[in-house]
Amino acid sequence: PRSMDTIFRCLVAMECSMPDGKPIAPEMAKAYGWTFILGYWLIVSMMNFGIGNLVNAVFVENTIAAARHNQEKIKRRRTSESRRVARLMLRMVSQFTKAAAADVEDSSKESLDVGADLEKKATSELTRAVFNEVKADAEMCKIFDELEIAEDDREDLFDTLDVDGNGELSIVEITTGIMKLRGPARRSDSLS
Repeated sequence: PRSMDTIFRCLVAMECSMPDGKPIAPEMAKAYGWTFILGYWLIVSMMNFGIGNLVNAVFVENTIAAARHNQEKIKRRRTSESRRVARLMLRMVSQFTKAAAADVEDSSKESLDVGADLEKKATSELTRAVFNEVKADAEMCKIFDELEIAEDDREDLFDTLDVDGNGELSIVEITTGIMKLRGPARRSDSLS
């Protein structure tokens, strides 16, 4: 048992001395020659490199596993964010299409041209007045807040979204523009 303790201390703890403090290796070299020293240093080197490599392997494996776990969390978060934005955009589009349909209904009561009314209903473009009316609604303000549309950007939102400058907004113009306005400004925003 005592020799096992000495071997353990020499190979693992790297504290290879006798009880009186003298190093064991030179004493063993005197007793058994240089073949012992060669074998001893070979075993010590293999133990050091082996344990070092084992520790490095465990560290690298844990790091890779943590990175993989973080990537999965980020992917789930992105998917969750995409779903949240899609639900908000659907609510927003629903508000605008209801307002557009109501505007078409009001204007078709005054008009006698049924064909033109049906065509206008199918395109559902919003005028500035209808857009501003919907934009001022408390539910729409809440949606804009959740979509991270800055209040400063909301003031002239119609002009910002009306890319073709025709004075009316289609649902495509609204959704595309709102997605670009989300969050803080980016360098690419100035190019589009």
